Amino acid sequence: MTVTGTCLCGDVKITIPSMPAGSILCHCTHCQIAHGSAFSSNIVVSSDQVIVEGLTKTYIDTGTVSGQGNPRTFCQKCGTIVFSCPAPFKGNHIIKAGIFKDKAPCPVKEIMTCNRLSYIKPIVGAEQVEVM
Repeated sequence: MTVTGTCLCGDVKITIPSMPAGSILCHCTHCQIAHGSAFSSNIVVSSDQVIVEGLTKTYIDTGTVSGQGNPRTFCQKCGTIVFSCPAPFKGNHIIKAGIFKDKAPCPVKEIMTCNRLSYIKPIVGAEQVEVM
């Protein structure tokens, strides 16, 4: 059963075959700034299984830990970041979990925990990765 998520205004739609079993939280400073939050909540889906509809724009986020640009794609109208395609996840779309009306699965991994804000506690049972 396919799952569809949308940006804030609804102009961009992302469709995937099914919701993955777990999500990944990223605590890197770039995600904190880009999302205006303590972390970003993401699901990983093979790029060939992602259908993107609507007008998007992509910003290449430079200065990443990997040293390679991280393309962040967002709605041209409302600015909602809908996915990114960072080099460490080559061949995958890192889709922002918040765009799905069906709640995203519980986190199974937290990455870049070296940048976790002090008031955020580790998710019990989730793999903890300090640096990628």
